[in-house]
Order: sequence, then structure tokens, then C-alpha cells
Amino acid sequence: IIEIGRHGLIVKEGYYQGLLLPQVAPENNFDEVEFLDHTCLKAGLPPDAWRKGAQVYWFEGQIFKETVPRGNVIEEIFGEY
Repeated sequence: IIEIGRHGLIVKEGYYQGLLLPQVAPENNFDEVEFLDHTCLKAGLPPDAWRKGAQVYWFEGQIFKETVPRGNVIEEIFGEY
């Protein structure tokens, strides 16, 4: 199960592969299907390639950002796990 805001995605098929970071889905208001579709598009594949045998991997990551340029660094949390 893909958790929006927690998981990033990698889609691979043949020589094609695409990766979207965990923050991409909540920043763009993607649901799970849209997140998968857009990861396929990033790979240069049709959006439904994940339904037709492309390999799908998820990963977790921590997201950090500066409060202002050269300012304090904080962890950005999307949703609750």
C-alpha cells in the first residue's frame, strides 16, 4: 500500500525508469493512482504501465528544508503515519 507523503515511487520497465520523491504527491494533490501514473510518465512510459507489468518500488525518505535561504533547517512532515 502506498502512503501519500511517506512513500516515494520508482517505476522500471526495460531501459526506462522514473522516480518521484515522497513530497511530490501531497504537493500536487495526487492520490495513489495519480502518483503511480505520474511516476510512469516521468519514466517515459504510458501512465498505465504500472498496471501492465512495469516494476514498481516504493521507498521512504526524510525531507528537510530551510526556513529561509541560509536559515534554519527543519524536517518537513506530510500527513501522519
